[in-house]
Order: sequence, then C-alpha cells, then structure tokens
Amino acid sequence: MARGIKVSIAPTVLGYIYHGLGETVTCPRGPGSSLACFPVHYVIGWMGEYFPCLYRCHNDIEFPASYPPLTRYAGIAANDMDISKARVIFRSDISVRYRPSAFDEHDGLTFMDDEKLSDDRFEMLVCMRSFELPIRVDNKLWLEPYHPNRFARQFGFDQGVPSDKLGFGISKRSHCNVEDLFRAQTSLLRRNTSTLFFIPHSTRMGQCTYWYCRWWMGYTASYLGLSVSTVHVNLSKRLLKEKPIYVISNLKEVSTGLQKEVLISEVEKRNSSISVKRQKETSRPGKRRKERAGRKNEDTFSSSRSSQDVNFKRIRYPKSDGSLSTGPEIAKVTKDVVLDNSNFEANSGLLNPPADNSVARKNWLEAKNFRHVYINGEVQGIFDKLHSSKSSDEILAHHEGMKSVFNVLRSMLDILDFGKTELEWFVNTIEQIFCRALQISENARIVEQGTRVRDLIRRHDDCLNSKKVVDSDLSNFTRQLEDLDAQEFVVKEAEERARILREQHDSRKLSLNCQIKDAKTSLEKLNKLDEELRQSRFGEKELLEIEHIEAFCKSQEVEIQKMIASLVPFCN
Repeated sequence: MARGIKVSIAPTVLGYIYHGLGETVTCPRGPGSSLACFPVHYVIGWMGEYFPCLYRCHNDIEFPASYPPLTRYAGIAANDMDISKARVIFRSDISVRYRPSAFDEHDGLTFMDDEKLSDDRFEMLVCMRSFELPIRVDNKLWLEPYHPNRFARQFGFDQGVPSDKLGFGISKRSHCNVEDLFRAQTSLLRRNTSTLFFIPHSTRMGQCTYWYCRWWMGYTASYLGLSVSTVHVNLSKRLLKEKPIYVISNLKEVSTGLQKEVLISEVEKRNSSISVKRQKETSRPGKRRKERAGRKNEDTFSSSRSSQDVNFKRIRYPKSDGSLSTGPEIAKVTKDVVLDNSNFEANSGLLNPPADNSVARKNWLEAKNFRHVYINGEVQGIFDKLHSSKSSDEILAHHEGMKSVFNVLRSMLDILDFGKTELEWFVNTIEQIFCRALQISENARIVEQGTRVRDLIRRHDDCLNSKKVVDSDLSNFTRQLEDLDAQEFVVKEAEERARILREQHDSRKLSLNCQIKDAKTSLEKLNKLDEELRQSRFGEKELLEIEHIEAFCKSQEVEIQKMIASLVPFCN
C-alpha cells in the first residue's frame, strides 16, 4: 500500500464482521455475554444505509456526497425502537432500501471476464461471486463463507432459492492454515476466466420468485410459530400468560414478481418434535372454552402485472377419522379477487356451532379461531402500513392493495359472533383515511399553487419594502449632492490658493536647492585651498623675522620719501 499498490481489504473486514457476529450468536451464555471483537461501526453504517428508520445520518451540508458513506453515521445514536416498530420493519418493504449504493450502469449489459474488463466491473464481479473470506488477526487464521446469492436483490437480481455452492463446513471456520488462506485469496481475486456475467441497470429493483417464497415459508413456518414464546421464556424465565397469536411474516411485501396465474401450496406442517402447550381457561356458566390458535395459515402475494393484493389460503380441516382434508388447492391471481362467503361456507361447513360436543364442534372452534387469527393479522398488517406511512402519497400506495383485504373482511362481518361492530368501524375508518388522503393528493396541486402565490406575495412585499428604502436613499443622496455643489466655489478658491502656494513653495525649494549646491561646491574648493595653503605655510619663528623685515622696509620707504622731499627745493 505504501508503494501505491491497490490492496483489497474489504473481504477481510467483511469476514471479520461475519466471524464476530457468529461468535456472538453461538455464545453459550447468550448473545449479551459474548466478548467477540469486530468493527461494529461498519455494521451500524450498513444498518443506516439499508434501514433508514433505525439510524439518521448527517445532512448533506455537513457531509457532502464526496465524503465516505461511513462518516455520515459517525456519532449518531440509534432511533428509539420498540416491538411494534420492529414488526413494521420486518413485515413491510417500505422500511428497507435494497440498493442504497448500486453500481453505476445505465443499461443492463453482459460482460466477459477477460483482459479488456475494467477494474470497476471486475470488482463488481468479485462482489457477486461465492467464495471464502480469508481472515488473519495476530496469529489466528479463520475462513468465513460468502454467499451473495442469498441476497440477490441488493445487486438488482431476482431472488431465487439459494444454494450452497461452497460446501463450507463449520470446522473450516477455525481449523485452517496459511495454505488455506492463500488458496481462498487466490480464488477470490482470480481474473481472466472468460466468464460471462450480467450487471443490471442501477435503478432495477429485484423481486422474489414464487419458488423462493415457497422455500422461505417451508423453512420458517415452525421457527416463526414458536419464536415469540421462546424469547419470552428465555428473557423472563416464566411462561407467557397472554394469549399468543403466532404470525408468519406476510409474503405480499416480498413476492412481487409472480406470474399472472400461480399455484399456491400449503404451508408445511410444524416440526413434529416441537410441542405447543395449550392454555385452558376454567369454564364458568355462560362462558365458552377458548383455544389457542396454532398458527396463521394465510399467505398474501402480489402480482407484478397487477397492483391488486391477493390473499391465498389453503386450510386443512380435521375429519372424523383423524385425517386431514384440504380445502381449495388452487388459487388464481386475477385483477379483482373477492373470496366468496358462500364458498367458504361450503368448504368448511362450520359456520353454525353444532349442538353436541362431537368432532364437528371441535372443527367449528378451529374454524372460528382461524377466522379470528386471520382478521387480527390483516388488521395488524393494515395498521403497520398506515402507521409507517409518512405522507398521503404513501398511504394511497397501499389503497389498491387493501381492496381485496377489505372485501374479505366485509365478507366475514356476517359470520362473526363478536367484534362485528369494532371490525366494521375499523374498515369504515380506514376507508375514511383513504378518502381524506385522496382529497389531500387531489388538492396537492392547489396547495402547491397557493404556496407559490404566497411566495410571490411575500417576494412582492419584500420588493416594495426594498423600493421604499431605495427611494429614501435616493432623496438623501440628491440633497447631499446639492450641498456639495453649493460648496464647489469655495473648494475651487481653496484649490487656486493651494496651487499658488504650491508654485511658490516649489520655486523657493528649487532656489534653496541651488544655493545649497553652490555652497557645497564653494566649500569643496575652499577645503582644497585650505589644504594647499596649509602645506605651504611658514613656521611661527620665521614670521617674526619677516615682520622685522617688513617694518624695516617701511621705514626705508619713509626715509626715501623724506629724502625726495628734501630735493624739491634744490631742484626749484
């Protein structure tokens, strides 16, 4: 890495997370007592990207799109969560983003793994491969399986029944050596295999196939049927006193890619090794004996060619000989499906309670419990959808899907012995909600137009206020300009005096500079002369003799003048 060589550390980090989560789940003392270490901040970032309702992220102003995605969840606490919100998340598709960061591909294309394949497409191919993740922490070596085919929808593919192509055993997780890690790393990054692979376009959302829905129901029916009571017993160390209703996750949110016409198989029976204790209430005069519903045997699917939600069910009714009889085995997806009440009566034959305590009465109680479980599940599903909707558009998105559910609920109103008024009130309330949401949606354009009008009025008021301020400033500036014009003559006189003073000042300055220059020149000449005279000067002793000679010469001149004057009379 220091030399600039690209090193893929994402598989190792992902394997480390897998290993830590595996140790947490398999801890003998419980997940809360596990001491597993792994980079959990990556898990928090993943949950925030795929489940936005669990974590909120920083806004785009603080953390632009160019920042790493993980930094958007730094220092963010989890949102408040309870069992009701958790059910909404697991039972509804609107809480999940399957492709938060899709590969940038405008058209779905097929590529070949050869020398011409770009690095980014090769990295996408690596993400879609099933392989073993090599992990080394200090002197510990681990291998963890990676099965992207179990989560094909996050790559834009349709989800089918996953298969285990690696044949990975539990012993490989901890019993491995350096050669195993090297072989896993080599298999992970193998290139130029001439393999053809397909990358869907970035906006495609994968769907669940019918066979995957059937496989999922078969594998999870017994687990989901006992998960609530098991968790309650493990946490509280006492039996659950309330009457439980075991609900299997609705498939209508995840099976959106079915054919126009499909066959719906029954849900596999619960594991025979697991026994469920039935609560019994002490019978009192005038009070019926209540039995717990074993499971909710109702699956809901939605068709890719129709926006209608359709309910499919296949019920096994006990016969008098102890065997199980099956109701209608084939359900067809049509545009508008209404489960006819007469058909239900014909199939069950258990609407009116028998007079005796025979097997028929037991069957009637089972059918009654099934109806109650079915209604409770549908009511809970409708409430979860509406509760999780944040706008009228999201509410209307569920309208078409709930029509068939409402038709079934209305058909059951006449056969209920109690709760009929409450259920009718619930259906009417939901219809009022949809009517008002539709009114809001229809008036959205008018409301938006009103918002624009209010914005224009506000902008016009701001414009008028700004105009008043500008007019006031303009008057003030005009008055100040007139005052300055009145003072212009004084300024010109001052400028003329200043010009004259400047000329006098410059002339005087020039004259003084010339005098200074001449004085400096004269001083230099005098300095030279002084130096010359100083060198030719006589001594102080010779000066006295010279002075005597000068005095003698002057006295002689006086004598000469006297002598000349004495000759004047003689010459006359």
